[in-house]
Amino acid sequence: MFRTVLTQIELLQRLNDDLAQHDVCKDCSFTFIVQLAGYDADGCNWSSANLTCSETQIGSCLPTADTIIRNAKSLFNIRED
Repeated sequence: MFRTVLTQIELLQRLNDDLAQHDVCKDCSFTFIVQLAGYDADGCNWSSANLTCSETQIGSCLPTADTIIRNAKSLFNIRED
């Protein structure tokens, strides 16, 4: 599968833009991406993104954040410098 290649900063911006579309995640943000040394079985070179929320938001935002990450993993890879 073809993935768009982005810098980590660009990918974080896209993830956070998607997160901002959900009121339940208004106090949350992705802060960094865990890059893999290679590619996983699906051809993606990152595994997850760290989510930071207020204590009251994390439980309700986590399912949305997981969906955003899952979708983004099928669309984007991180540029290897």
